[in-house]
Amino acid sequence: MICTFQFQHKNNDILFHCDEDGEILRRFLESELQEDLVYTSKLLADCKSKDTVVSEITGNAYTLLINKQKFKIENQFDETEQLVGKRDYLIEILENWKALLLSKSKL
Repeated sequence: MICTFQFQHKNNDILFHCDEDGEILRRFLESELQEDLVYTSKLLADCKSKDTVVSEITGNAYTLLINKQKFKIENQFDETEQLVGKRDYLIEILENWKALLLSKSKL
């Protein structure tokens, strides 16, 4: 799974570049986190917390399941659309997403 994103200053947009698996992650970020810095920070803190053994968060279209080592994103309306990965990768993505939102908010 490869998913990168960047802030485009010209039109104040976030651009995504993702492979097929990364598209699920992109849709999750867009529909659930949107550009909400507070919610992103809370989710990141939950993911980083050693106290979080198992967590389930249900949003607009996706459910995020987190355990000690992995995460799973499931589309609530299409059970064939799901993504499983390492928890550390989700933390990395969320840290990058938060940094991007912070840079965008400084404009």
